[in-house]
Amino acid sequence: KVEEPYKAKIISQCLNCQEYGHTRTYCGYPARCVCCSANHASSECTKPRDTPAKCVLCSGDHPANYRGCTVYKELQLRKSTNTKSKFLHDTIKSNSNNLNVKSSHPLPSSTNKNAPNSSYTYAQATSNQSFQSPSPPSPDITKVLTSFIDELKSLVNPLISLLTQRRARALYQSTRLPSHKSTYNRLANYLKKTLAKLK
Repeated sequence: KVEEPYKAKIISQCLNCQEYGHTRTYCGYPARCVCCSANHASSECTKPRDTPAKCVLCSGDHPANYRGCTVYKELQLRKSTNTKSKFLHDTIKSNSNNLNVKSSHPLPSSTNKNAPNSSYTYAQATSNQSFQSPSPPSPDITKVLTSFIDELKSLVNPLISLLTQRRARALYQSTRLPSHKSTYNRLANYLKKTLAKLK
């Protein structure tokens, strides 16, 4: 089973310029401090801890990485409404497409001889030869399919018994109980007989 990649619920924030939507690795802007909003790296800040911080994004009295910042809340709200509206739009669009396909694109009638055929190529259309539709499948297709299915069953059944035998062997090897050993031997003999019949 393939799972969808993990999507972060919060918006990424750059540790260099403090803007949202990218990270420090991909930042091309000058450094801005997370505490005092000056144009220097946060690690080089000389502001005392007892003075209030100043947000670089909204000029509020909090650090730029505060999740209660009005800029962050607005971006988060915009992101969640965009996701919801995109989901609703996609759902409505797929449902309406499913409902309206038959009414807006009816199947061409088989009596129309000029209807385009999917196997009719451009080269055939431009050549002077008249187009001949491919011959319908032969009526003995059911016989062919039946024989194919029977042959497939005869190949699959030994594989299933082989898997059962392997499971019984693994069970015996892990427990070493005599009852499991006899089950394994019985399945192994059955498999040998079945394979001998197929040869």
